[in-house]
Amino acid sequence: MMNRSTRLLTSGVMTKRLTEIAHALIAEVAAPGDCVIDATMGNGYDTLFLAQHVGHRGHVYALDIQQQALEQTAARLLQEEVRRHVTLIRGNHARMLDLLPGSMHGKASAVVFNLGYLPGGEKSIITSAESTLGALDAALELLRPGGIISLLVYVGHAGGEEEHRAFLHWLEEVRGRVRWKHHNPHSAGCSPRLYSVIKA
Repeated sequence: MMNRSTRLLTSGVMTKRLTEIAHALIAEVAAPGDCVIDATMGNGYDTLFLAQHVGHRGHVYALDIQQQALEQTAARLLQEEVRRHVTLIRGNHARMLDLLPGSMHGKASAVVFNLGYLPGGEKSIITSAESTLGALDAALELLRPGGIISLLVYVGHAGGEEEHRAFLHWLEEVRGRVRWKHHNPHSAGCSPRLYSVIKA
């Protein structure tokens, strides 16, 4: 949900934002015309990117538990004239399998997670380890073989480090079903972490 201007620092030179790296990774896998999922809609930046990338022949399903997120995302999509091929769903991402059409199972080419809280929203409402683990299991069911999960996890807020540890444990549990990469492995302290997970 957080969409900070977080940048990687390499040899003293500012490089791409982690969100930009995530989008580039998704673009390598998802193609125009595909169905994709934003599991943590937030303010709609990832939803907008996905909608623009898959185009009018594709479709985006975006979820969030907060009405504020849906309203802000809808306004952003309308402004960019891509609202028609996006379905906004108010609900817990852990229930993706129930909230999305059954025809989506095994068909999505990308699922995006931007964990944490809604910027500008109620900071006590955050993604949790429990709901995120359920959502990750659902994402694997919804992805086609070769599909990507992009996950940006923030550890600098209450519950963030627990969520990160739970995600790493989940990676161990699904070993053999996925291959994954940590894209800023030298991050430390409260720095966010970006991971990509490819379904085998």
